[in-house]
Amino acid sequence: MNVLHRLVAPIIAGAVLLTGCSTGTADDSGTDGLAAPDTVVIIAGAHANMPAAQVPVELAPLLESAVRRGAPVTVIANDGTPAVSFQISGYAISTANPEATNNDVDGVTGAVVAAVSDVEADANGNDLCAALAVARDQITADGAVAASIIVIDSGLSDVGYPNLTTPGIVVAGTAETVVEVAQRNGYLPTMPHGTSVTFVGLGYGAAPQPDLTPVQRDVVKELWRTFVEAAGATVVLVDKPRTGAGPDTTYTTGIVTPGSYESLSFATTSEGAVRASVDADVLFATRSHTLSDEAQDALIELRDFLAATSGAILITGHTDATGNDTENDLLSRARADETKNWLVAHGIDAARITTEGRGSAAPVVPGATTPDELQQNRRVDVVVTP
Repeated sequence: MNVLHRLVAPIIAGAVLLTGCSTGTADDSGTDGLAAPDTVVIIAGAHANMPAAQVPVELAPLLESAVRRGAPVTVIANDGTPAVSFQISGYAISTANPEATNNDVDGVTGAVVAAVSDVEADANGNDLCAALAVARDQITADGAVAASIIVIDSGLSDVGYPNLTTPGIVVAGTAETVVEVAQRNGYLPTMPHGTSVTFVGLGYGAAPQPDLTPVQRDVVKELWRTFVEAAGATVVLVDKPRTGAGPDTTYTTGIVTPGSYESLSFATTSEGAVRASVDADVLFATRSHTLSDEAQDALIELRDFLAATSGAILITGHTDATGNDTENDLLSRARADETKNWLVAHGIDAARITTEGRGSAAPVVPGATTPDELQQNRRVDVVVTP
């Protein structure tokens, strides 16, 4: 067994695997019936400002299928100076019986999963382009003909090229320009034929990186998809929010400035849903559920947000605590229904939308008394769950 930077053999027995990993009989197929990769390189973001790296359950079958054929697996810690942090190759998977095979596969896969969770930064910054170049070099050294690179990272690079902290780069229509500049200056890390790159968590940060808008996240995804395809690889995007706290490190990155809407504010919930909030006063007159003439700009922003964000939609109306509970409950539900009606009339699928009214039961500011506090409690929340 040839191991770099980490002694794997003691981990093989009894290693903890990803939830959802299959332990079926050995075969030579990966996900969706594709041939298993002959080498796997995992790029794991190690810096603060993004959720700590974990191998997602969706990619467990791909990793397991590679291990079953004895493929080399490498983990690269991505920070300002990306480098290999773990490598395992030359290991043997028993063929004595299915149980022995599965035990060996579970042990190696568990060691890889642990290595991804344990990546550590040793420099500030995020240089994903350089990390891809390190992965390219590893694939070449392995002599792979069907390599798989898994990128578990926000993609919010602030070192090298592209630098996503550059003002104006995280806006629609920049991907082709970024690629043109990269091609002109030799920045593209040309990938060997047969390489696939799977991105997990692009555009999702953690404190102190503020949440990007859904439109900005789509721009980040499109930018890296276009960039890597131009480098010669096929691209898969795992379109699933990646949430949670950042790793326990003092090494951080520059901040990508979040986009803004005139009327909407955004947050990502701990369950990975995206919440947009708009002041009820922006949409409705006092004690009314009829949309005001001034509501159009806010509603257009809300429609554009929902059109760019897939998933089930829950619209919840909220009031302040003035008035009686019965009136507030009815008013909040009527406002949610009226908001839904407008969105459906302007292109959002009604089947995606559920409405509810919470009255004054879920205040942003409990015990509000001042006009500003009461205004914060009057709102319409729209939560999109992927």
